[in-house]
Amino acid sequence: MNGLIMDYQLTLRPLMERAFTLFPKKEIVTRTATGMHRHTYADFYRRCGRLANALQRLGVQRGDRIGTFAWNSYQHLELYFGIPCSGAVVHTINIRLHESQLAHIINHAEDQVIFADASLLSVLEPLADKLKTVRHIVVLDQPGVMLPET
Repeated sequence: MNGLIMDYQLTLRPLMERAFTLFPKKEIVTRTATGMHRHTYADFYRRCGRLANALQRLGVQRGDRIGTFAWNSYQHLELYFGIPCSGAVVHTINIRLHESQLAHIINHAEDQVIFADASLLSVLEPLADKLKTVRHIVVLDQPGVMLPET
């Protein structure tokens, strides 16, 4: 380190590597309708890497926008880290917006892929023919994830 300048960039990858190295057995906990889902930072690190590889297989390029249309869960956390670590840009889509606003925002962002919770597919399905740049919609399988009360 020279003076106060760091010798590496403060990006998500070093944060993930730090958690993996120092706290591999610490748990990330998500409350679900059937109880608690638990997995470790080591699991989180591996799953984010698998996500980055899956995005590459889908043809996602550096700088492509990837939308997330999901509830707050361990899988959404993995998307928050895995997408940027793959070189793509994570674009969180507000699940509370009207369909016409959703279509406009997704098209304006030029999302290539959207990761969506299964419980929210009924909102996205009517928009499918209006989404000009979306090549894939990936459904997150979250049995028992507790939905927030509205």
